[in-house]
Amino acid sequence: MNSDNKFGYDLRTTDAPIRPLIPHLIFIRDKNRWGSVFRFGILQIDSVDFISIAQAMQLACAILERPQDS
Repeated sequence: MNSDNKFGYDLRTTDAPIRPLIPHLIFIRDKNRWGSVFRFGILQIDSVDFISIAQAMQLACAILERPQDS
């Protein structure tokens, strides 16, 4: 394990620009003031938004392969 990796796992991702995602993210209600949603730290997002962000980051993981919740 790499000493820089304090969590014991490593997920290969790429940077994903936020602006192309903003119109599609449900948890960002005010698209003009999109940064305000992040002001209070940790927030919960639904699986649709999670998958959109993960795909933009080119993250391959089990949750992307599972069927969507009904």
